[in-house]
Amino acid sequence: MRTVLDKIDKGMACVENALIICGLASMFFILLAQVFMRYVFNSPITWSEEAARFIFVYVSFIGISFAYRMKTQIRMEAVTNLFSKKIQKALRIFVNIATIALFYYMIPFSFEFIKIQANVKSTATHIPMSIVYIALPLGLALAGIRLLIENIRILRGYEEDHTA
Repeated sequence: MRTVLDKIDKGMACVENALIICGLASMFFILLAQVFMRYVFNSPITWSEEAARFIFVYVSFIGISFAYRMKTQIRMEAVTNLFSKKIQKALRIFVNIATIALFYYMIPFSFEFIKIQANVKSTATHIPMSIVYIALPLGLALAGIRLLIENIRILRGYEEDHTA
């Protein structure tokens, strides 16, 4: 079971890292080209800011799972640190289950929103807004899987740092 979890975790990490790096690099080069075109040729790229914004949405939602993997999400530990390690472990499992439930509860609603936005096109790039909003269920699903893996690790007793 441990090697299966590690393989899933490493596979997800590779995909997340690649998407985040490509997304941030794309944003950088798109905005760099925009600044260059605007100030050197006095002819701005009309779609650059919109494209960078859409890429930022994807990077942000994929970043939810990345933050859980790296354990850099915001946690309120002032109260939980007062309890024993056993109770802290139980609270982490409970919070993870509640978060997974919330994420997966929101996914069907995000697909409904995507359907509503299917015929709406963006102003500059003219792509359907539903393509942009697919980032929401994608990010929620990835984060839910990440939390599920964390809970299995907690329950099985192998909680070492998996931030690769």
